[in-house]
Amino acid sequence: MRQNADQITVFKARTILTMDPNRPEATHVAVKNGHILAVGGADCADQWGTVTHDERFADQVLMPGLIEGHAHMMAGIIWNFFYAGFHDRMDPQGKWWKGKPDLATVVADLKDIEKTLPEGAPLVGWGLDPIFFTGERLSKKHLDAISTTRPVVIMYANFHLMGVNSKALEMVGYDRHTNAEGVVKGADGTPTGELQEMAAMFPLMRRCGIDFRQMTKTEDAIRTYAEVCRRTGVTTATDLYAQLEDEDVARLLKVTSEKSFPIRLVPALGVAGTNPAESAELALRYKAKSTERLRLGSVKLMTDGSIQGWTARVKWPGYVGGQPNGIWNMSPEEIHAMVDAMQAAGVQMNIHTNGDEASAVTLEAIARAARRHPWRDARHILQHA
Repeated sequence: MRQNADQITVFKARTILTMDPNRPEATHVAVKNGHILAVGGADCADQWGTVTHDERFADQVLMPGLIEGHAHMMAGIIWNFFYAGFHDRMDPQGKWWKGKPDLATVVADLKDIEKTLPEGAPLVGWGLDPIFFTGERLSKKHLDAISTTRPVVIMYANFHLMGVNSKALEMVGYDRHTNAEGVVKGADGTPTGELQEMAAMFPLMRRCGIDFRQMTKTEDAIRTYAEVCRRTGVTTATDLYAQLEDEDVARLLKVTSEKSFPIRLVPALGVAGTNPAESAELALRYKAKSTERLRLGSVKLMTDGSIQGWTARVKWPGYVGGQPNGIWNMSPEEIHAMVDAMQAAGVQMNIHTNGDEASAVTLEAIARAARRHPWRDARHILQHA
């Protein structure tokens, strides 16, 4: 739909869903210089001058493109693994996958998949959310029923937790003697099969080929993510923990510049565990490379974990079930140092804060940094708060 600079084109549609309650529907939309000029009937832009009518969408329904403010590039390529979520869900090719209503269905379906795998290959599922299930929590007992000879790994929907079988625990040496945060143990003192947060999960992920960074380092992963967005009407999407290096930015620039690429992509550089000053400098260097389709320059901090897995940091009175307080992915001291450096450099932050204690620490860090380094147009975002 390229136009001359001053040309006004009025597009006709069967229906236009405006998402404006004052005028929820229309039949025509006028566009000039890439902007919506008017919405209404066929004459909606006549007062602006000469118009050109275009009926290519006359039999279709139009609506504004949606903005996905919190997403991850792996949303497309994750379908290389097996879906174990509660809700029905569409894959990047448009196929609908039935949701799993209970743990028994998860186990039964994965048993069928296990029979098709090569000997020794890990069975990896994703999307499970325990808040929809009653009764027992997923444990190694359930996953041992699928296989005791190959590792079985089920990543939760929030990707902060996973459930694994006994073979997987054996691969990484997790047993009753393991004293590592995030390796959950039962009343008998042995690991239950639930692993919480990256420090506990990563050793097994590495051995099973679950590498989120590597999964998104291909042109195919970028295009597949864009296809997921296109199928849901999303025209601007984030990637809120992009582990970027120069070669990754070059790849993003190449793919997003393709005429057929359907979205604007907004990656946020992941900075947990990095040097604050160096990361701020890197974010600004990448920002200078931004294009219309690729918006660079923001960062993502990971403070705590997930409420569903009790790894979020919460204030008094804590969790109803009496579970220990959550896990800091960045210590409060690290949060303060990172926030101060980003505020001083003028770098916009997306900050993962699930629990109210994590939110409080982060707000305190932002307030302190704002006093030290005033920035009138700062627009930092607390994600999940």
